[in-house]
Amino acid sequence: MNRHENIETRDDPCTNFTTINEWRRSVANDDTAKRICDSNLKPGWYKSVSKAGPDMLTDCPVGGFRCGTNKPIWLNDDECLPVNHKTIDQWERSTKNGVSGGRICDSNLKPDWYRPISKAGNLMPTKCLNGGFKCGTSKPIWMQGSYPSDGEIVNATACASSYNGCCNISYNIQVKNCSTFYIYNLTPTFGCSQAYCFGSEIPCPNGETSETGYTPGCKIDPCNKMNYRLLNGEVKRTSNYTLQQNDIPYDDSILKEAWYRVDSASGNDIVSAPQKKNQCGTKYPVWMKGSLPLVEEKTVVRDMCTTMENGSCDRKFTIQIQNCTTYRANKKRTRIGNDKNIPPPPYSPPGQDMIKNKWGQMQTPANHTIVPLEQKGI
Repeated sequence: MNRHENIETRDDPCTNFTTINEWRRSVANDDTAKRICDSNLKPGWYKSVSKAGPDMLTDCPVGGFRCGTNKPIWLNDDECLPVNHKTIDQWERSTKNGVSGGRICDSNLKPDWYRPISKAGNLMPTKCLNGGFKCGTSKPIWMQGSYPSDGEIVNATACASSYNGCCNISYNIQVKNCSTFYIYNLTPTFGCSQAYCFGSEIPCPNGETSETGYTPGCKIDPCNKMNYRLLNGEVKRTSNYTLQQNDIPYDDSILKEAWYRVDSASGNDIVSAPQKKNQCGTKYPVWMKGSLPLVEEKTVVRDMCTTMENGSCDRKFTIQIQNCTTYRANKKRTRIGNDKNIPPPPYSPPGQDMIKNKWGQMQTPANHTIVPLEQKGI
């Protein structure tokens, strides 16, 4: 019998087997000085009785040199294992996506198991996509049938929708439930433009964001340059500057309620310590009670105090502050700005490894009041 053929027996393998008692076959054993070799193993049923464990390994021992041998053998029969399926990462296959630009075509898809991993979702729709022209293709494909229970595989029919009907073209597919995700055994389509649909979400509109970057839950992103105004180069806002006789005081009563980003060589963070009158380039400085938010805190509300005639917090109001993450400088995380008074580089959109600063949504305080900035190095 060829050792690669299936082992057939009339006897019950649960009672007629040969035992193997070798702890050195454990995946935890990386000692290959005395290497085990199964080239002379007789075909048959075997049971491991070693105290190292009875089960055959089901994960690839990457790199080999385990189990007391150079090339350890493992059991590879589960389609849910990453090595046994391919991934599809195309949000354009979402049912909420129409057709624009090049259309997706699955005529060259190789028959295999596939796992959709796009943030748009991983479920193939189970209702007709009337009229077609969805999922980034002309004839979107949906599934007739229901999803399997955990660990099960079901046979299903995949239908291509078009203006001529819901299922003029169909394909036999399989779906497996891998506990936390589904995989699909797909075949290539007969022609273009036909493509399998997955998911029902789309990316957030430009200028909006969510936990995943996709619907649902999209809201205005204060960190997007579309949504904030820039206070640039107002170096006298630092807490180290005292209003001079000939100065024209800063006046934030003219600011409109909006999100602001500060870009100044004298510092970019709101002062969080009481200030005296005439500091920060204005007569009545405004300072923050509390701390600046961490990245994971996202948007926070903070109390602001205005230093008037009678003390350091004569007037209060609130602002919102958003930490828009930081850039990496010399592999050390830091806020925008540094101790050398070097002006920061220009803002770059999220996703690039550049500076993105903290800024607040400022309300309109009294005349000649400003939100002062921390002096670098102070």
